[in-house]
Amino acid sequence: MTFRRFELCDPDENHSKFWEVSDPEGQGVGWIVTCRWGRIGTSGQERSFFFPKYNAAEKFRCDKINEKKAKGYLSIGNLIAQRAGLPLAKDTPPQPPEPDPEDPFSLPF
Repeated sequence: MTFRRFELCDPDENHSKFWEVSDPEGQGVGWIVTCRWGRIGTSGQERSFFFPKYNAAEKFRCDKINEKKAKGYLSIGNLIAQRAGLPLAKDTPPQPPEPDPEDPFSLPF
């Protein structure tokens, strides 16, 4: 399972947090996305979310990534660049897949 890691470090606010999200992984009759979070230096907590279709799992993952970025979390690559005083990579927000008209679970509500 591959995870993408984000961190939020702000000494003024006493923030030293991480958040990780997995790529959707097929599990027989559906897809699972796993999230891990906690304080940096700890093992944190983990929760898995089940989705019947890939598009729903990928949309959830993209929405969560965009939510964390809005809160100030940086991907590990950008965090390392920031600490080294290098320019940040243009990290475009992930876009959820297009709805599949044959899949009622992928259509917007």
